[in-house]
Amino acid sequence: MHSLSFVLNGGSYSNSSFVVSVPSGRRLEGAFYNPSTMLTNVNLLNTSPPYFFALTFKGNSNDSLSWADTSKKCYAHFGMSRQMFGDDDLYFTTMGFVKINSYGPVGDYISGTFSGTLLHTKYSSTGVKVDSTQTQANFLFVRENDVVSP
Repeated sequence: MHSLSFVLNGGSYSNSSFVVSVPSGRRLEGAFYNPSTMLTNVNLLNTSPPYFFALTFKGNSNDSLSWADTSKKCYAHFGMSRQMFGDDDLYFTTMGFVKINSYGPVGDYISGTFSGTLLHTKYSSTGVKVDSTQTQANFLFVRENDVVSP
């Protein structure tokens, strides 16, 4: 099981909590390490209600990472659509931190937290609104087989 729980503050959210859980073993979801690029990608996709989450960082071990440290290639983004929040919402990292608490072998878990400021872009029938949103999140993903680049 992959899970993500987070709290949003700012813009139209005030201590708004959300929990997303999906079964492991689906093709594009989970945590994947690519030895060629030395990047770990954590992905969560769902169709009903539609949302996605992606976290990328350099390395394959426990670590504390800043989104501002470009050498660590650490960033996160996620999005939700009408069924979850009312309109299409996209969030992109601007500043914050990721802590990898556990980085297990294939079949075990990668878990951690992230917190910081996200750039919130809200699309609706009335136009586009951009503001900042603070988030606190916990994640737990099954580590899938490493990705082998051609």
